[in-house]
Amino acid sequence: MGGVNLLPTFFIGGAAKCGSFTLYHYLNQHPNILMSKCKEPGYFDDVHKNDINWYREQFNNWNGEKEIGEATVEYMVDENSPKRIKKLLPNSKFIFILRNPYERANSHYWHRIKQGDIDATKSFEEIILEGENSFPIKYSLYWTHLKRFLEFFPKNQIKILILEDLTKNRDEVFREIFNFLSVDEKFKVDYKGHKNKAKIQRSFLLDELLKHTKFKFIKVKDYIPVFLKQKLLKIYNLVDNANKKEFSKPALSNENIYELSKYFTNEINGIEAFLERDLKEWKKYNGRKIKNILVNI
Repeated sequence: MGGVNLLPTFFIGGAAKCGSFTLYHYLNQHPNILMSKCKEPGYFDDVHKNDINWYREQFNNWNGEKEIGEATVEYMVDENSPKRIKKLLPNSKFIFILRNPYERANSHYWHRIKQGDIDATKSFEEIILEGENSFPIKYSLYWTHLKRFLEFFPKNQIKILILEDLTKNRDEVFREIFNFLSVDEKFKVDYKGHKNKAKIQRSFLLDELLKHTKFKFIKVKDYIPVFLKQKLLKIYNLVDNANKKEFSKPALSNENIYELSKYFTNEINGIEAFLERDLKEWKKYNGRKIKNILVNI
């Protein structure tokens, strides 16, 4: 049944570093759900460069599934995405998965360090002092971003998930998701799969060299004999793996938490009001209450 010109009925819109990648793969197991071939097509955000025909191709393997989805975390922070989606797909549903914003901010910083997206010598403190447009803060302003979606879509088309809930009771959370999407909520998700331990580069200089080499290789790979291609890939993977070491993220300092709290306190209050629940786990960091940490600053 492929080749039918279909578009999404729902979106996983973020937030970054909150489990959207995992959610994308788990939802793709459901027989009544088709997820896009590309995990983050980004068609509706400000930086997308592909046309509607390319976007439709992301779903041309449709085989009668009731719901069609994609997951682009940039939609949440992109100011124009809600309006663009409303114009083309007004009946869309949205799933946003969120976590403790202090933990999300720290995780996002170290993710970008590992990816080489920012200078490894630039500290977390330096970045967050840039204010609400700094990426650790911007992507954690959940309520600010969600209010834009509520301007274009009714509340019953928006589902907010809390990562901490998913960690504690996965089956119950997925039943809620399937019910929200109006698919068989009795379907059992297979959670098997190895969770990789966090790793970071031993040498960022070597990592940059490897990325540059891989980019060059991709451009000429079609002209390289298969046996040589396999050998080069094996060498690349060996060197890349050798350049990684296990890593535990350093905890935020009290001063970091103080600076972040200037932005996060009202954001947490907004999400609590929307969900009509107390997000007490978001008012703690490493088991300590934020208010007690702030007293000691």
